[in-house]
Amino acid sequence: MSLLLACGLEPIAAWADELSLLRISIPQLEIHPGERVVAFQIDLKAAAIRGLDRIPIGWTISIDNDASWSSTIKATVEVGAAALDPTYFRDFLTVQKHEYGNLKFELSGDVYVTKDFQQSRRIILTDRDFEVRVHATRLYDAFGSSNRTPGYSANRRQAPNSPTIPRRNASTQSTKIPPCVTVTHWPNCAR
Repeated sequence: MSLLLACGLEPIAAWADELSLLRISIPQLEIHPGERVVAFQIDLKAAAIRGLDRIPIGWTISIDNDASWSSTIKATVEVGAAALDPTYFRDFLTVQKHEYGNLKFELSGDVYVTKDFQQSRRIILTDRDFEVRVHATRLYDAFGSSNRTPGYSANRRQAPNSPTIPRRNASTQSTKIPPCVTVTHWPNCAR
């Protein structure tokens, strides 16, 4: 701990509480009957975009996670049949919040809707239009927080098996699997 402080780095506990995963929704999008969403842009400050659920088919999506913790997601429909209804925006975005210094967490954006695909209407979103809630898991669980998803333990041997991180003995790859060589021709002495 003293080494971290001597180097000018904050100990993990000092900033771990400021790092968390949040789920973002737009619960009350003011869409008139017959209107569909054809584009949206969400701007974040003091946050990075970590996931977009239910990526719609027929959309072009661009995510810019700037190193200054200012992020933007832009999305545009490519074909009218893929236009979205407002229910898409329920828990549609996962972000990592990171407030530090004078940089405070902020959300804003625009949603474009249309009835006829000839003219669109812009809906401006402010902080009040978003619903933000803490994700079921916390980003800093890896640092020893007790806020873990039920069923998972700090000890990987007790954790459920996963297709991305299967449980296995660390020595399996290096000592238990013999090297495999494919012979494509006879050795020189047999020719």
